[in-house]
Amino acid sequence: MKSHNKVKKNLLIESQYLGPIAYWKSLVQYDTIFIEQCEHFVKATYRNRCYIATPNGKLGLSIPILHGRNVRRVMKEVLIANDHNWQKIHWDSLCSAYRRSPYFEYYEDDLHPFYHTEYTHLLDFHQALFDWVVEQLELEINLERTTLFEKTPNEETQDMRSHIHPNPEKEQLPADLNIPTYHQVFEDRIGFLSNLSIVDLLFAEGPNARTYLEG
Repeated sequence: MKSHNKVKKNLLIESQYLGPIAYWKSLVQYDTIFIEQCEHFVKATYRNRCYIATPNGKLGLSIPILHGRNVRRVMKEVLIANDHNWQKIHWDSLCSAYRRSPYFEYYEDDLHPFYHTEYTHLLDFHQALFDWVVEQLELEINLERTTLFEKTPNEETQDMRSHIHPNPEKEQLPADLNIPTYHQVFEDRIGFLSNLSIVDLLFAEGPNARTYLEG
């Protein structure tokens, strides 16, 4: 069941790579989610990176983009630089970090193909992983994609584009967004790390992650 704490009917937000918990807690609060695919790619954001927990602390996993820092394409045209061995690096990092977590083996076989299949467009990879997470958690999310860029959406739409940001100085989380603690695999060594990738929550809580998100 969806949260009843909905502020507006629609949410406009960017597409993210295995977005953090704040991203997913925001998604379940709205009736319709509009994924922005007509904006220009913004570097150093969750659009091409996610963060996981390791014995040494938080680790960022970045997807290399063709043309790197000079890319000036709209999101739906952004291409992945597959000449880099990034998929193996990401998969090995996930396995190393979460092998001892309660639910990693439960999801491992289903998640494995995403890191052993080549994707050309960044948004296609995002969408494949997004659909997988939604399926695992049995979420009911009405998802649409933008067809043009609007600087200011209509008043029924909450605009959260770039509000959930890796840089705390640029992040603009809603004041009522609650991210409770849960048991993390390295918590006894490095303490609790808040707002990591959704996979951190999945590997820790399994199917109970849905209750956590909707709470």
